[in-house]
Amino acid sequence: MPSFSTPLSRLNANSENLSVIANNLANLNTVGYKAQVANFEDLFYQQVATNGSGNPVQVGVGVTLGAISGNFTQGSIESTGAPTDVAIQGNGFIVTQDQGEQQFTRAGNLSVAANGALETADGGLVQGFAATNGVINPNQALGSLSIPSGLISPPNATTNVAVTMNLDSSAALPVAAAGQQTGTGIAAATVLAANKVLALSDGTNNFSYTTQAGDTLTQVAAAISGNPNFSATVSGNSLVVAALNGNAVNFTTNSLTDAAAGTQSETFAATGTPVAAGSFSTTVAVNDALGASHVLTLAFTNKSESEENIPKVFESAGGFSPTIGIIGAVLGLIQVMQHLDNIDEVGRGIAVAFVATIYGVGAANLILLPVAGKLRIRIREEEVIHEMMLEGVVSIMEGMNPRMIETKLLSFLGESSSPEKAVAA
Repeated sequence: MPSFSTPLSRLNANSENLSVIANNLANLNTVGYKAQVANFEDLFYQQVATNGSGNPVQVGVGVTLGAISGNFTQGSIESTGAPTDVAIQGNGFIVTQDQGEQQFTRAGNLSVAANGALETADGGLVQGFAATNGVINPNQALGSLSIPSGLISPPNATTNVAVTMNLDSSAALPVAAAGQQTGTGIAAATVLAANKVLALSDGTNNFSYTTQAGDTLTQVAAAISGNPNFSATVSGNSLVVAALNGNAVNFTTNSLTDAAAGTQSETFAATGTPVAAGSFSTTVAVNDALGASHVLTLAFTNKSESEENIPKVFESAGGFSPTIGIIGAVLGLIQVMQHLDNIDEVGRGIAVAFVATIYGVGAANLILLPVAGKLRIRIREEEVIHEMMLEGVVSIMEGMNPRMIETKLLSFLGESSSPEKAVAA
């Protein structure tokens, strides 16, 4: 009865396929579910004859469901807001254990049980590698993960960050605001109202003063100067305040007024000469491993300015050294004047005077000043090398011809430099 069984096999196969489709529809909202696909195969063939060339003449007897395979293409990832929910991007499974049986799943809707165990929705214990002092050994045996209630993992501060950016070496440094503040409005001899607050900050250090009965601007200035981070003076009828570290002063609270009528007030304005800052800062937004955004402030310091201070130390010492030698000579001559009646002491004093002078002048001209000059040359050579590196990298990024890059870089070595000299250097 193949005429009945063959089409019946098709109906049975379609019925199985409908069951697979229905199961996919039923699990549309199942976390981690992978859609299934029905794969069909033909049944064995019955040979009824052979043709003239000897090839068999076969008649098929229908179709059957060969296999049901899962579709493991990457699904969409949704944020649930639950701290224990996870998702797998790419290949892999979450290993679980249920009643001693190891299982695998991609459903990341996890939760913490009452005993702290991390488990799946069906109660399977999530397996993993335990960390010892923050270090995970992947060669150890799998074990059930546990997150005890109240356990706090101390955070580790970020110590290094890599940022790729270009800085314009020809751009001017930002101008720092004038460091001091000068107040006007209240005369120097005016008695101030009591319990009024003047609070100031230089960005790092803070100071606050509350007026007492009978205070004038002189007492306020004395109190500010008593702080190791600020200085203040009364110049005419103005209270002048400055930070000792050179930073700009900002007033966070200023309620100074006169005691008589309470109508006068001290108004401060930045005074002094603005100077170019030796450094500047910029903010960069970064994301941590959990996707949270943080803002880092990167500070850049003008290296050439800081390095210029090194030879200045030797230059200053070279300037003072002859003076110290002269002081030694004067002390030696004083010794001579005290012992004019003793020829031995006179000779010794004159020798001390000459030696002190020679030491002072020699230390300045033979050691300190030459070292300062050598340091300046080395600093300039390093600056030229850094400029060459920057120009070379920028030229390569712009796609400049290699021969033109070579010519540009050789210009840093001097107009008389040749390729042979550059290689030798």
